[in-house]
Amino acid sequence: MRAARGFRAPGGLLRAESGLAFLTAIVVMLVMAMLTVAVANLALSEYAAAVTSEQAVQAFFVAEGGLERALAVLRTDPDWSNGLDADAGADGASWQPLNDAAYDGAARDKPFPPPGLARLGEYSIYIRRMSANPGDSINVNSISVRVIGRVGRAARTVEFEARRLTASDFVTYSAQDMLIDEGGGNVTVHGSIYVRGDLGLKAVRTGIYNDRPLFSTDRQPYPNQLYVRGLLDMSSGNPTVGTQTQPMWGVHAERLDLRNDGRQNLWAYQVDNLVPDIPYPDVASYVSALAASGGYGNAVQGSQLVVCREGSASPIIQTDLVLSASGAIFYLPTKAYWTSLLEPKQCDFAPGGVAESANHILKWEPRLSSQPGLLTFNSTVRDLPVLIRGRLGIAKDVVYSGTGTVVVDYPAATAWAMDSGGTGRDPTGAPGSSVTGPCTGSWSCNILARQRASERATCGSSPPTTMPAADLAVFIVNGSVRLYGSANSCDQEINAVIVAGARDDPVHRFLSLRKVQVYGVVMANKLDTSQNPDFFQVPDLPNYLPFPLAQLLGGSGGAVVHRNWKELY
Repeated sequence: MRAARGFRAPGGLLRAESGLAFLTAIVVMLVMAMLTVAVANLALSEYAAAVTSEQAVQAFFVAEGGLERALAVLRTDPDWSNGLDADAGADGASWQPLNDAAYDGAARDKPFPPPGLARLGEYSIYIRRMSANPGDSINVNSISVRVIGRVGRAARTVEFEARRLTASDFVTYSAQDMLIDEGGGNVTVHGSIYVRGDLGLKAVRTGIYNDRPLFSTDRQPYPNQLYVRGLLDMSSGNPTVGTQTQPMWGVHAERLDLRNDGRQNLWAYQVDNLVPDIPYPDVASYVSALAASGGYGNAVQGSQLVVCREGSASPIIQTDLVLSASGAIFYLPTKAYWTSLLEPKQCDFAPGGVAESANHILKWEPRLSSQPGLLTFNSTVRDLPVLIRGRLGIAKDVVYSGTGTVVVDYPAATAWAMDSGGTGRDPTGAPGSSVTGPCTGSWSCNILARQRASERATCGSSPPTTMPAADLAVFIVNGSVRLYGSANSCDQEINAVIVAGARDDPVHRFLSLRKVQVYGVVMANKLDTSQNPDFFQVPDLPNYLPFPLAQLLGGSGGAVVHRNWKELY
């Protein structure tokens, strides 16, 4: 019997649709395979990203480890400008590998950690010499450092400035005890201070304040510190360290003696007993080496100065240099110019002679009695100091221009160096006793920049100040420094950097016979505060130190720190 038309058996229907089911299954399998591959790729990508991220973090830590290695190597080299030791092969134009002698020279692709431990990655350290400002000499106390850390395919790069902390980083530095318990007790320090001995703030009214920046880019709270390697004694009197609104960034003293064990007069963000060793510069050795090497810029005959006075062709050969209150203008010819002259050597004031700025290192103009004398440094030879193997006397107020360094090697028989109020011999009696000399009368014998560093409008100054960017006088004295000061507050200002005394010499000291306000830096073997000097930090001054001072301080060693840190990539 035939089936009815149009009727299809069940088996036939399944056979007719089996091809479509097969294609559907293939498509589903392909989609699932593609999803599986996509998920696998995503997982692998996530894993690779996680590994890369982990390696990047590790590379950063390797770079930081390289940073610490760079600081350790740089601490062993006192001069980062001579092309020896750590800075061998370095220049100021390009990045060169740090010379790490302990690890086979150039610090490039060095294993981290060092051999003997499981290797994590590698680091490379590059350095570049730096100068404070364009045209300035190489800075022996700062150097730019770049560290690259690598782990696997990841790399991180950090860059920073390594800086050797020296006495120039403090508005005052005393190698011996600094005991403020005499006079009216109105000594103030506005900035950072370092005392290698004990600091006794025990007078009627003394203060150390965090109210002036170290660099003009600093913002409050300023990073000023107080370091005392001995006892910080605030047990009596009315002393203040910091204020409630302007605490010191840090107070670091090996021992504290506070009134009633309280800290009502000590304001600081951090107080501890961790005091880095920042040595006092070895002035005596520096001066001796300078004289032996001939590394000074002025002409000498034997150990005496060659001086050319206007109106006279005959040079004056003398031991002492006195900035007189009257008389002719005089010049100190440069050694290079004086050596180039034919015998007999004469002072030539014609065009091209000693009065040309390139041919003298220092010029003194007494000017009118009603005006300060003008001391002009030849800044084109600022890397070469003036060497005086006698006494430096100042007979009237001085306004100076330019940047220069005066090194005074006082005769051993004469204790007082920058003698602005004496007779040229050791004063009898206690320091600060009455002394006659060219500074009596109306002259206070201060050393001022062309424009006062204080910018005190009430005293007739004309801001903005040019110190230290255009005017910076540095006096390095192998002996004591005595300033006369003034009873008039507008005539008390001193604008200079002063290094007073040889290391460990019990006689050498810095003192004033009357009140002074020092804007700059005072580094002293012994700070005498009996006449209540005040000290004010000048922003950016460490950036402008002339090479002779940087060389003196760099050769003294000191803690190496890093600043201006940044990550590049």
